[in-house]
Parts: sequence; C-alpha cells; structure tokens
Amino acid sequence: MEKGLIWFIPAILAALGILALSTFLSIPIQVKGVHHIDKWEHTFAYLILSFSFLLALKKSRRFTKHLSLVVLFSACIYGFALEFIQYQFFTNRSFEWIDALANVLGAVLGFSIFHFLIQENEK
Repeated sequence: MEKGLIWFIPAILAALGILALSTFLSIPIQVKGVHHIDKWEHTFAYLILSFSFLLALKKSRRFTKHLSLVVLFSACIYGFALEFIQYQFFTNRSFEWIDALANVLGAVLGFSIFHFLIQENEK
C-alpha cells in the first residue's frame, strides 16, 4: 500500500461505522436531561467523517481546495443517501429531515474546523 494512503483508513472506518449505525446497528443512547441527543450524534459523526477525509488528503499530500469541496459535498450527499436508505429498506428506521440536516451541519462543521485549524496554521 502506498505510504500516504494509510491516512485514509480512519476516514473509511468512520464512513463504514456511520453506515452500520445508520442501517442495521441501532444503539440508542439516552442522557438524562438532554433532549434529541441523536441529532448531536449525527452532527458529531459527520464532523468526524468530513474532518478525517480532509486530514487524510492533507497528510497524503493530495489536498486541493477543489477536493476539499468534493469531500464536503460527498459527506452531505452520503448523509442524505443514508437517510433515504433507512426509509426505503429498513422497516424499523425512517427518513428524518432533521437528521439529514444534522448530517449536513456536521459535515460543514468538520470542513470549517479543518480549514480553521489546519489551513490557517500554514499561512
């Protein structure tokens, strides 16, 4: 395996983890006094997803502004697609717009944090 490609392993694992948790695995977490914690879980998962792919591109020396936008767009589409897959193929799961929006918010936050922390350090 090419040396720089190892950085993509955490990002791919994040994508597969999100796929598993969104489809056949269901681990309901409840915190007393915290409402709608699943929306925070969606946001955090997609933040990690977009950030880890951007970091992998950076560490493997493949990063471009264009590719960073592709990562952002892909993470958003992935979030919507998994919500649709839940609705279409899983009887105990459903499409929720608020979950899809939380996915997009997470992807945007991951993108923004990456650019703030990583890209700003290079100036």
